[in-house]
Amino acid sequence: MSLADRRFLVAIVACLLCPVAAPAAIITVSVSPPTCTSPQPLDVQITRLNGSTALVPVLIDPVLHATPAAKAAAIAAALTAAGIPAEALPTPGQLKIDGGPNLRKIDFSTGATGESADVITTPNATQATTAFTGLFEPIGPNMQPAIFTAGIVSDVGELTAQVSAQELNFQTDGPIICQALFQRLAPRAPQYGAQINYAGDRLEVYFDPAYTVTQGGIIFGTTSPSPGCAADLELPPPPPIIFGFDDPTNTSPRTFTLEITPPAAPPLGATVQVLPMPGMTAEHKRNLAAEALQTAGMSVAPVADPAMCGVHAVLPGSQVRFIDMGTGEAKDQVLGLNVESGQAIFPGHFDPFAADGQPAIFTAGIVTDVGELTAQISAQELNFQTDGPIICQALFQRLAPRAPQYGAQINYAGDRLEIYFDPAYSVTMGGVIFGTTSLSPGATGAIIINPPPPPSLPGDMNCDGVVNALDIEGFILALTDRAVYESRFPDCSYLNGDLDGDGLVTHLDMQGLLDLLIP
Repeated sequence: MSLADRRFLVAIVACLLCPVAAPAAIITVSVSPPTCTSPQPLDVQITRLNGSTALVPVLIDPVLHATPAAKAAAIAAALTAAGIPAEALPTPGQLKIDGGPNLRKIDFSTGATGESADVITTPNATQATTAFTGLFEPIGPNMQPAIFTAGIVSDVGELTAQVSAQELNFQTDGPIICQALFQRLAPRAPQYGAQINYAGDRLEVYFDPAYTVTQGGIIFGTTSPSPGCAADLELPPPPPIIFGFDDPTNTSPRTFTLEITPPAAPPLGATVQVLPMPGMTAEHKRNLAAEALQTAGMSVAPVADPAMCGVHAVLPGSQVRFIDMGTGEAKDQVLGLNVESGQAIFPGHFDPFAADGQPAIFTAGIVTDVGELTAQISAQELNFQTDGPIICQALFQRLAPRAPQYGAQINYAGDRLEIYFDPAYSVTMGGVIFGTTSLSPGATGAIIINPPPPPSLPGDMNCDGVVNALDIEGFILALTDRAVYESRFPDCSYLNGDLDGDGLVTHLDMQGLLDLLIP
């Protein structure tokens, strides 16, 4: 294909990107025009669940970016160039930022751009902050008293307050500004499903989740040319995977392994080996596991139960395994949301006696939204024939008849029990229980998190069996609104558009599509 044809196809993609209506974004930013008289930088910082950050400075020119639309486009371009998917939306002054599954917080600092009121929103927002740090010039570029703005957004609507430098008797220190805004906002905030606290040079906002289902956010800005106005917005963490531990009974050091294997390549995966010492408790073991997972780059989620450890941002389709190598725990767990299937595995032969000389206990079970179903059997009940298939057969006979009441089906498969969950019964929790007081290694619990259908043909967005220009429309839909794409092409896999293997369809996949269209 000629260079002219390639340019034509690139132009088609660019044109299609413009008119497609974008969905509710992970983060939507609305910006006001700058009032600065010379180019000034503003900063956007993304914080991910593992604590890593990406700081993106954007130079705002008062001439080139005089309109909200031009300013939004400049910010989106800078973020995209830094590897953070972003795009200007059809509404002038709005842009969408897609931080991916690992996003925790966005910080936006206006610098000295003199923006009267900017807004950051996201569905299910949990908390936010508006800050006015330092001393602000009380006169704006138009030689009028500077205006300071703060407010909140929820499903109820917008609540905004402004105060001028003149009303403050030109005492424009951050704490004075915040105190005045707090007095105007705090009494009405509960009507909007929020609580606002005064914290010196900032206002801290805490949202009631029932009021931020579709949107929650923060409003901030000032026409003062001084830097120091900023805001941040925190996103709710994705549901964690949970590992549950029991007290180990080993009398010498024994290890266990936790594996999180994503459907595509890392970074959202890890394998860690942990060495609990004899005499440790389940909580000690949990702490060792959390430290090892954190060191491996995973984001550890707080869990109220001291014997449990959670992990954030596990991709759909990931396999999660907990492999015990002889710590002698009667009951361990691997849990998660939207679990499709799982296994309780007892490979090989197990010592029929526990560390205390008593017959070893073997445990298996399931967890669903209905509750917990568990069965145990002792080596004595097995006549001390403790090969994996014999153990599993006995546990199967006790579990399988009752499993359908818990929204699951359990199959006997030799040295393992295979568990299949009804999606309607694992919305909030699904998982596998396993364990043994035998000190023999190998007992394993595993789950698979709701895997997406495999791509039938990479780039084939309309599933007609070929990749051609007819797939561009479907690709744009998958890029901008997954729900609309899946309703338009119900027999296709969204991941046909994931051409770089990161588990998402983003602008980074566009070059891959062009390469398929123009070999």
